[in-house]
Amino acid sequence: MKHIVTSVITTFLAITSCTAMKIQKNNATKIKEITCIPYAQHAQYLRRDRIILKSPKGCHIIDPITDKEIIRICDICPAHIAVHPDKTKVALSRDLTITVYSYNHDTDKVEKIWSMDQFPLQNSLYSSIFSPFDETIITRHAKNFGFLKHNYTTNKTMSWNNPTNAVHPPKIAFHPIQPKICLAHSSGDISIHEYNELNLLNAFKIKNYHYFCAYNSNGSIIACGNKTSLYIVYPHIKKRYRIPKQDEKDWWDCIAFHPNGSVLTTLSSPNSILQHWDIETRQVIEEISPLDKHPLNNQNICFLSDGTELMITSNKCIIMPISFNVIYPPSTQKKLRYLLFFLKNYTPDSESALPTDVITLLILNMLAVFRY
Repeated sequence: MKHIVTSVITTFLAITSCTAMKIQKNNATKIKEITCIPYAQHAQYLRRDRIILKSPKGCHIIDPITDKEIIRICDICPAHIAVHPDKTKVALSRDLTITVYSYNHDTDKVEKIWSMDQFPLQNSLYSSIFSPFDETIITRHAKNFGFLKHNYTTNKTMSWNNPTNAVHPPKIAFHPIQPKICLAHSSGDISIHEYNELNLLNAFKIKNYHYFCAYNSNGSIIACGNKTSLYIVYPHIKKRYRIPKQDEKDWWDCIAFHPNGSVLTTLSSPNSILQHWDIETRQVIEEISPLDKHPLNNQNICFLSDGTELMITSNKCIIMPISFNVIYPPSTQKKLRYLLFFLKNYTPDSESALPTDVITLLILNMLAVFRY
């Protein structure tokens, strides 16, 4: 055991923190495009080697590693895709129809478990979102109709009234841990409610039509706004801060929180610039541009659950690794240098070496200690 430890130290000393960071920064520029299905319109991760993607030809489950279609769920392009937080259920909606499917990760089989095509007053769907707290899915409708809450196991539907009775229903975001729901209203109001009865818990005003609404991974922060204004909100203290645009001529296309909960990622047009923002300082950590020569359409950002990859869909689907500086706090370089200094002062007494892949695994495990 002593020989293994000393050989790891000897080899690890050959790799400095700066080298490791340089490798991961270079990886961030390696962009892979999914080409097996052309004209991708929206995609989300199910796992590292499975994504669900919609295109004009329908809805597909793809292996992004081999760039091959695994199964086609339907031949008609859905207007909206929702994925359950547990990644075992998906919902496809279009016009007056919504269908929920279960996905078996072991067999790659997709099975329809519930559908509905008779909505009151024939109100078309805007979008849908799965509840992480029970076996229900929420559908958003127009024309003062608000929401419907459907239990896809008991086939029961109940109406949720739109609290503001506005023409456009609010954007919905579920708290990731507590049974709460955030509603971002077209009036600019932000309200937080108990999930079951929509009893109001908290509310504050931002005079701004909300096109985005999302919680970070621990539910302490909300990002909301529209194409011209984007805010970071601390709901427990009712504080909000505006994210500054690099150029007033730009507009925000889409946003997503990194799984570490401390970084907000934005995609903006007309130059298709991807930016990672430090939430605390509201400063850009990293910028990648341009992703495309032309403005993107139907943009969507989705992170792999471990935060090491990012997928963007527009008229195409691209995947890129996430760099060191986005995954780790700014103090990591300093802390890692201290650790290397400590190791350097340990005198090894063995010349044995470990395979490179084992060394890489050990380094990554060590780096994991420094994550957000």
